[in-house]
Amino acid sequence: EIYTLSLHDALPIYHRLLGGKKARPQLDVKPDVQVRRVFLRTGLIQKGAPDAEVIQSARDLAPDFPASLDAPSWQIGHSWCRPTRPKCSDCPISDICPQVGIRH
Repeated sequence: EIYTLSLHDALPIYHRLLGGKKARPQLDVKPDVQVRRVFLRTGLIQKGAPDAEVIQSARDLAPDFPASLDAPSWQIGHSWCRPTRPKCSDCPISDICPQVGIRH
């Protein structure tokens, strides 16, 4: 039988596998296209920033667990912060996002 876990249920398991609370500060975001786009449009990084800058930005924002920004940033980038025709008005962070580089 195959079991499917929600992200909410899977995170504690991954967390333990990766070293628990002690490891949290060393777990970083993956600076993929979605995370990078969200970080750019929210003003956390500049255009063309190297991966190390994306990672450092997450570390500065969430020093106790930088990787905690990965899944929500990816989801926002995938669902609302699209490369073309972003859905800013529907985005859950639209109230605080400066929408850098977006023309409406």
